[in-house]
Amino acid sequence: MNTARRRKRTKSEVEEDIINGALSLIEEKGFTGITLTGITREAKVEPSVFYNNFVTLDDCLDKLVRKYDYWFSSIFQNYKGDLFSEHGYKFILKELFSSLSDNKIMQHLLSWELTVNNETTIRTAKLREFHTFPLDEKFQELFKDTSIDIR
Repeated sequence: MNTARRRKRTKSEVEEDIINGALSLIEEKGFTGITLTGITREAKVEPSVFYNNFVTLDDCLDKLVRKYDYWFSSIFQNYKGDLFSEHGYKFILKELFSSLSDNKIMQHLLSWELTVNNETTIRTAKLREFHTFPLDEKFQELFKDTSIDIR
């Protein structure tokens, strides 16, 4: 009989394991296939441990979305130049393409936003739109004397 005890994880390690468990399930099943039971099984934690770290399943998914959403994790953290320059626009478009083609989590997130109305999906879509507004205004200004309706 194996009596070795598992190493005690810190609170941040447990939270990271829960988020990673959720990410694994999202890649496999999408956001709509996520359950608390699935996450706790994947993270190897008891439900009570989950609730010590997150108020609800929605709270967990909300924190996950804030961390992995394209606009929040890529554009505003990684670009150090002027987003309103030609180079900035190219960076945005390349990152968007890369995020949408390579990032299964982002693909599932957008699908989830299109099919489910809950606080997290609505807030995330609104925040993404809010962060896009200055770019939209700049594009409108650049194309105002053309036949192109940028909107």
